[in-house]
Amino acid sequence: MIRKATLKDMEQVATLEDAIFTENWTKQSFQAALDMEETIFLVAAEGTTVVGYALLYAAADEADITKVAVAPMQRRKGYGANLVMQLVVHGKQMGVNHYYLEVRESNEAARAMYKRIGFEEVGNRKNYYDEPKEDAVIMKFEVGEKEC
Repeated sequence: MIRKATLKDMEQVATLEDAIFTENWTKQSFQAALDMEETIFLVAAEGTTVVGYALLYAAADEADITKVAVAPMQRRKGYGANLVMQLVVHGKQMGVNHYYLEVRESNEAARAMYKRIGFEEVGNRKNYYDEPKEDAVIMKFEVGEKEC
């Protein structure tokens, strides 16, 4: 089930963040994002267990998808794609038409998933990631050109 994140989810979100990323947000960072009007913060849950989350920041008709994460044991079940598609659905309700994200160049599985749902690669950011140092691929989705 995909739903809006709540304060009760933040402990599990922070635990997943620590398990997945080397450059992590804190529980307090996620809690602050919950309170911002221009964010959409969703979780994928199996019962009461958070198995994934996604977050975007909107400004005018553009949005930056800053986080998409799925627990390693829950990958390849559609959670990531469903989270991103729901971000777009909610974003459209806010007037967002242009979505951007960065993904590690080596993360071929994520890049393929984003392409399947309509994102296209539009550029690179040199040395964007640390630990390990790596370039980011910039991906873009336009509402109306390709619907999720």
